[in-house]
Amino acid sequence: MKTTKSDFKRFVNCFRHWQDLLNLRDISVSFAHTEQEDSYACLTTNVDGRVAVAEFNSLIPDGKELGYNSPEQCAKHEVLHLFLSKMLVEAVPNYIRDVDEDLDATEGAVRVLEKLL
Repeated sequence: MKTTKSDFKRFVNCFRHWQDLLNLRDISVSFAHTEQEDSYACLTTNVDGRVAVAEFNSLIPDGKELGYNSPEQCAKHEVLHLFLSKMLVEAVPNYIRDVDEDLDATEGAVRVLEKLL
């Protein structure tokens, strides 16, 4: 199933809305509507460089639907990753971090925050 330009626009608008609410405008975010293998959306971040790319999948794999993963839900999920990545860079020394544990902890925290917001 292909996602539409309208879906992508909804993703971008919602992402920007949450970016404003979470005071993350100091990070310049570019947006892409690209085909991805395993996800509805993804975020690549360089917090030190204050840049990020938020991608919304242009092709949902067969057998899957957007459903719960609406463009708005995907945007909120990815902006929460941006929020937490900024916090991790600023609050946790790099030499202590285990990348796999951080990813698991970050994903868990994002899911809790999604339910709260």
